[in-house]
Amino acid sequence: MPDERTDATTGAPATTVRGQFVARPTGHVDCCSCFESLNPSKLRVERTRRMLASGDGEHEIVAAWMVCPSCNRRGVLKVGSGDYLTDGDLAVLPHLEISLN
Repeated sequence: MPDERTDATTGAPATTVRGQFVARPTGHVDCCSCFESLNPSKLRVERTRRMLASGDGEHEIVAAWMVCPSCNRRGVLKVGSGDYLTDGDLAVLPHLEISLN
């Protein structure tokens, strides 16, 4: 029987989520696996998943799956909207293929 566990925060198959990315206010995205500071325009978003963070649609968290070009680790970048939008999210969103609308 195949393993059907999923990552609790993203819903992705647990075997595919191995890394994490963090948006920084400097406009870079940090890979938490190799600690490389990456130019967000060099990252390719493979897929996204939207999750409501509260009862209304204005507060969402978007999980974006991507691969680090330095260490080839697949991971997730979580981007907020509304009250959950951080300075790092604002700095990197214009450079990624993620829409919060």
